[in-house]
Amino acid sequence: MTGEAPGGAAPSMEQMAQDCAAELESLLKADAQAAEAVAEGGADGGSEGEAKQLRAEYDKAGLDSTPALFLEEITENTEESNADYLGLQSIADETDPVERAANYKDRGNRVLKLAKENKEVRKKFYKEAAMLYSTGLDVKCNDATLNSQLAGNRAHVHTLLGNYRKAINDADLALSHDPKAVKAAFRGAKAALNIPDFAAADRFCVQGLQLEPDNEELQALGKKAAAAKEAEEAAKREAEARLAAGLALAGGLQ
Repeated sequence: MTGEAPGGAAPSMEQMAQDCAAELESLLKADAQAAEAVAEGGADGGSEGEAKQLRAEYDKAGLDSTPALFLEEITENTEESNADYLGLQSIADETDPVERAANYKDRGNRVLKLAKENKEVRKKFYKEAAMLYSTGLDVKCNDATLNSQLAGNRAHVHTLLGNYRKAINDADLALSHDPKAVKAAFRGAKAALNIPDFAAADRFCVQGLQLEPDNEELQALGKKAAAAKEAEEAAKREAEARLAAGLALAGGLQ
């Protein structure tokens, strides 16, 4: 802790909580690039070269690479030339639920790769990726691991969009499908720390570390989350004690 009360006195619980929050902020800033990093099942954001190659493939085939989410209307030409629309239609025509869900996940991953190249409209790509993962979940296939990956990927996208509560909910959903999904626990912890919700962050870290005790990233987050949670609870107890003392004093003066 860095805080010190005037005159060298021990820092108050409020100061300890502030110091923990400051340290967490520093940790999260240092980890900012990880928000763009690997999503479950191959959603690694991709390199700009990969995104350009993807567009080149569309161009070579004479297909429009505009994401279907951006299309203002669906025309006969769209049905013949838009790569994303054709891809979505082909998925809808699949008869096997697991294959359909896997295809929606793969297309969501590809959209995240395109987001690397299109910084000016990156949020729109994130939203389309979230929509694709949601559609995959709506298939309700019987593959628990795949459903966990879809929910975990959507948690990743919600964190990128700043929707931290939704990210926490999706991390919990991913873990409900696959209790061994360590990456989902890590994403839930990160989203919780961004709110901040130290209790939720601590819960995710504990769950993740039970699965992978040597996971250094979770260890680092877990230490910060546990310390901040304790400082926050201690500050709350101290405030409640002061309030009770004040009320007792006021009652004695009547």
